[in-house]
Amino acid sequence: MLEGSPLTGSVSQGTLYDHYVGTGGASAIKDLNLLDEYGNNIINATNQIDENLHYYSFVIEDSEIQTGDGNDEFKIKNFRGYYASGLVNSSLNSGNGSDKIIIELLEDRFVYGAFGLENSEINTGSEDDEVEIKITSSNNDAFTSYAVKSSSIKLGEGNDNLNITQSNSSGNLDIAISGEVSYSVLYDFGAGDDIGSFSSDGYGIKSDGNDKHRVVLGDGNDSFTISSVYSAFYKSNLFADEGDDEIDLRASNQFHYGIEDSDIYLGDGDDYLTLDSSKNSNINGGEGTDIIKILDSSENYNIEDLQSNNFEITSAVDGFFKLNLSDVEQISFDDKNISLIEETEISLIIRGNSFYSSLEGPSWEEAEEKAVNLGGHLVTINDSEENDWLVSQYYGTGKLSENLDNKNVWIGYTDKNIEGNWEWVSGETVDFINWAADEPNSNHPQGLDDYAGMGLIDYQSWRKLGDWVDAHNDPSS
Repeated sequence: MLEGSPLTGSVSQGTLYDHYVGTGGASAIKDLNLLDEYGNNIINATNQIDENLHYYSFVIEDSEIQTGDGNDEFKIKNFRGYYASGLVNSSLNSGNGSDKIIIELLEDRFVYGAFGLENSEINTGSEDDEVEIKITSSNNDAFTSYAVKSSSIKLGEGNDNLNITQSNSSGNLDIAISGEVSYSVLYDFGAGDDIGSFSSDGYGIKSDGNDKHRVVLGDGNDSFTISSVYSAFYKSNLFADEGDDEIDLRASNQFHYGIEDSDIYLGDGDDYLTLDSSKNSNINGGEGTDIIKILDSSENYNIEDLQSNNFEITSAVDGFFKLNLSDVEQISFDDKNISLIEETEISLIIRGNSFYSSLEGPSWEEAEEKAVNLGGHLVTINDSEENDWLVSQYYGTGKLSENLDNKNVWIGYTDKNIEGNWEWVSGETVDFINWAADEPNSNHPQGLDDYAGMGLIDYQSWRKLGDWVDAHNDPSS
């Protein structure tokens, strides 16, 4: 074992040592250049609790530590200081092997600030590594704490795990995983099936918009989560890259957002992104089948088709909510799934929070099945305004009606369950009907006219354009 208080100097005698211990108050390891590429190494660095309250309390400062192919373990702990940090102006390179790095700042007394990494780099190399950063504080006034500031964490190849917990119950707005008073922070997960789990009693990842923080998930099927009180992902960029990734971004404060003024690039693969809210943000789906889950009911949102697979989502109850989507295949709400882009290139028309599309049945049952596969039902018509709007969209020169032999289109109204008891297949209440004269009449020879259609025709004296008729499931029979 090699010990120091602080541990300092240039050490490259890996055959002699496999355990390094630094202790101190101001620094536990300082100005250390350590190279040990032999065996499984343990590096412990602790700024201890004593009678002194140091102004600068940096556990590892101005040091370069390089280990090799073994399974190495780093434990870095700090408890007190006016300005306390775990790793400052330093680099940890753990090489190959399944390595574990733990940085913990547990408040005995912090005054002005507490930071896990500051102007530093962690690089874990290949194989399956674990990095854990945990900061626990209680200060509010004139106190700032970031888990990672002006630094980078690079996990390399392997199935890696990065856990960051930022605890401070005071409601302090200067608490963050990475904050805005910082140069750009990089979280690079590298290749492999990685897990990133970030939890914060303040902000999640928040930059000033100039030096944007970046999260790069890399190749592999990754899971990345930020759960915070204030905005989870603010003025930052996320690159999912290749693989089937799951991303979850949530802020518990009702006036903050899961993503705010940020850009997310999902890359190749079938990705699933969950968020509770968004403000002025963009998601690019890239290749693959991508699903955006919004934790709310669809009735609270308006979706505008901007053409070329671009959509804008706004909220009817939150004037700041805005989310732009490109090359995303599906939006999932709590009450329904809405398909945006299908391989058949179905043309969508959007009105409020509803999507409308024309489908070939030919039967009512087949048309309803296709609508369900798209995340909806055959249309429910709630009032005369919607009925007239549908006619305006599908009747006229260059529109659907020109290509129909049978000038009726199916709607989601049926009495197939109980004869004479007409209901919407969506389960919605019946607030509006628009039957043509003498309809419904069940004039099929077998009395099987259990399905409603809308007429896109204006030259029959017995009914007007947009009137409804009842018909057999297969209109050709």
